[in-house]
Amino acid sequence: MKKGKRTVNFKKDFNCISLPKTRKEQFFFCVKNRYLLLFKIGLISLVFLLPLLTCIFLKTIFILNAEENLQMNDFFQLIKLFNYLFSLFESVCFLIYTIALSGLMKIYKLLIWNKPIFFFQDFKNGIKENFKHDLLISFIVCLFYITSILIANSFGNFNILTIIFEGIKFAFIYPILIMFLVLSCIYSNTYIRNLKSSIQMYFKNFIHIILLAFILYAFLCFGYIKYISVTFEILIYIILIILILPLYLLLVWEIIISDTDKIINAKDFPKFYRCGLQNFNKEQK
Repeated sequence: MKKGKRTVNFKKDFNCISLPKTRKEQFFFCVKNRYLLLFKIGLISLVFLLPLLTCIFLKTIFILNAEENLQMNDFFQLIKLFNYLFSLFESVCFLIYTIALSGLMKIYKLLIWNKPIFFFQDFKNGIKENFKHDLLISFIVCLFYITSILIANSFGNFNILTIIFEGIKFAFIYPILIMFLVLSCIYSNTYIRNLKSSIQMYFKNFIHIILLAFILYAFLCFGYIKYISVTFEILIYIILIILILPLYLLLVWEIIISDTDKIINAKDFPKFYRCGLQNFNKEQK
């Protein structure tokens, strides 16, 4: 075993009696007992999201300056151009965050399964293990984001086509991609099999997954709130990334792992069933 500073307490975390009994209990258990680890995850996320925050900051500054100095018709034409250009820049910045996300997925898997964590070593290993499929997922997300900008600029934000596309994106595409992201970090299956499992889980646990997607949507919509200063907007984003994003990712893992236990693991992968929960070892026997 490689040397390093553990972020676990063996007496506390590896005592089966003290482990939570359900994934819901495990979520609050992790929030209560692993808050320093979650805070570290938030800091790592912030570092890799700084390019995206910078892009958002510059975009807002450009739009505000254009609004003050241009006539209405010229302003709207320039806004369309800004949206096209910055959607490309924002997509590249999001792909940069994929590097961190790949490593953090490994951390969350070990956390949920109650395994020892060597943070930076496991973070680096997670990038090696997960980067390819995480990059694929992020690339698809970026394509849908750019497409939504093109549709909104062409037909308007409240056109029926724009609304339908946004609804499909957040109610169907993104939820399945979120599940695919987690499943690809757990199972060494083909992309096709993990995608089929994601679609299967989506239709069997529709409400859970939709909830995750719309929490993400609410998080993203913060940038569209008007009448707040740019500095305050960026400050709120920093707070959300450090404190809320780690909790959201933990919630994603807990909900999806709970669903995989019922739909997949209980039958096909018993060694993963209830992994990290109380009575796990007893059930394996």
